[in-house]
Amino acid sequence: MNFFGHPKTKERDAIMRKILKDILEGQVSAPENKIESECLSECINRGYITGIYVQRTIDNSCFFESSGNPSVTYTGVQFLENKHPHWQTTLNTVLSVLALVISLFSAFLALLANFQDIKTNLTEIVDILIN
Repeated sequence: MNFFGHPKTKERDAIMRKILKDILEGQVSAPENKIESECLSECINRGYITGIYVQRTIDNSCFFESSGNPSVTYTGVQFLENKHPHWQTTLNTVLSVLALVISLFSAFLALLANFQDIKTNLTEIVDILIN
């Protein structure tokens, strides 16, 4: 838990995974505490669960209502299967930045390799424009 009494990301994700697994196994039960309520609410808001709806009271507590058999959506199953969702995003970003750096470096090397030709051509263009 962090300073404010909220679960850390890993703890929250673990609770959310437990909720989803319970629903898949047909073991739907009311949340036992505020943290579980918040995690169930997050699952619903992210679209991981259908058949359960959440409403907030004036004091920001969660109130849940079921409209039949709750089920886990495809997005919820993807969340369950992806143990490290933030790593994939970080990896994609790092690879994109690396590809950009390599592209810029290649362009710089091409510029250096052809610098004399570029200088000659620019000189000729300037001479044509001036005359």
